[in-house]
Amino acid sequence: MELEYKRVWGGNKSKAWSLGKTPSNDAYITPSKLTIYVPISYDDRKCQVITVNGGVNLHKFLYLYYSKPCDWDYGLRNYVSDDGVGKPRKDQYLGPDAHILAYYQIARGVYTVEILDKALDEVWMGELPMEDLIKLRS
Repeated sequence: MELEYKRVWGGNKSKAWSLGKTPSNDAYITPSKLTIYVPISYDDRKCQVITVNGGVNLHKFLYLYYSKPCDWDYGLRNYVSDDGVGKPRKDQYLGPDAHILAYYQIARGVYTVEILDKALDEVWMGELPMEDLIKLRS
């Protein structure tokens, strides 16, 4: 059984919002409590699993999530700042100009995020771990 990616928000490059700036007044309110696979690195496409309560503005939630200092050290490339001053933010590992392009529902209560990097002119998603894919398919 294949996972079905159902877009629930976005897909239009002109409406993609930059992770480096506070999102506009536009909002996507979560319909219920969600598990979200968020990409953590352009280079290796790994995801981290986070939980979001229902009734939350997902744009703002993800902006705050990605604007926090990075708490991992994978030796991956920071696309925004290489100066070593301060602790890098999570969004700096997603590409030089990462934007949120779309949200996809991949199972009931489970979403993933599509990234548009305008500097690289590339659209991409993080890769879900195989054991999670097996669980979601069953």
